[in-house]
Amino acid sequence: MIIQPITAAQTYGLRHAVLWPTKPLDYIKLPDDDLGQHFGA
Repeated sequence: MIIQPITAAQTYGLRHAVLWPTKPLDYIKLPDDDLGQHFGA
């Protein structure tokens, strides 16, 4: 398994499905997303 940096936008599908599945997709886009570090495998 390789863990590597990903963009905030690449987290949206999983974030939506796991954290806020009943909310619209725009709800899960946080104001400071681009300031954080995101990783995917």
